[in-house]
Amino acid sequence: MPKKKQDQAAVPVVMPGELRVQPATVVTPQDVPAGKPDLAKAGINLAQWVLVILAGFIVIAIAVLIWEEERNLSLMENGYSQLMANDVNAEAKETAKEVMLQFDAQRKTFREYWMQFSQMILLNLLLPVLTAILGYVFGRAEVATSD
Repeated sequence: MPKKKQDQAAVPVVMPGELRVQPATVVTPQDVPAGKPDLAKAGINLAQWVLVILAGFIVIAIAVLIWEEERNLSLMENGYSQLMANDVNAEAKETAKEVMLQFDAQRKTFREYWMQFSQMILLNLLLPVLTAILGYVFGRAEVATSD
């Protein structure tokens, strides 16, 4: 029992009439600078346009390759049908085979050129620009949140 009396004596008892309240301090918020463009939003819009350009380039490159392959395949089919005709002599067949081989080599060269050109534009031009823009936007957003 003596311990309880000591514990009760250590805790101050506050009566309702003795409640002390400190006055609140007035805080005014800082003014937001007006007229500054939202750079993060502008960066995201720019990144979206770069993605649209990138997608458009990919679609055009694929369309050119498909168109050229379709055209080449129809020419090759006509050449093979003429090659297999019975009324053609052996010398004409050999010449047609050589032409078809050269045509096939030219088709492969064209395809390789467009593939290399597409890779060069995508990997050396558009993707680095997109990466730089997105890095700026998200880097700026991270700095803004840590302030």
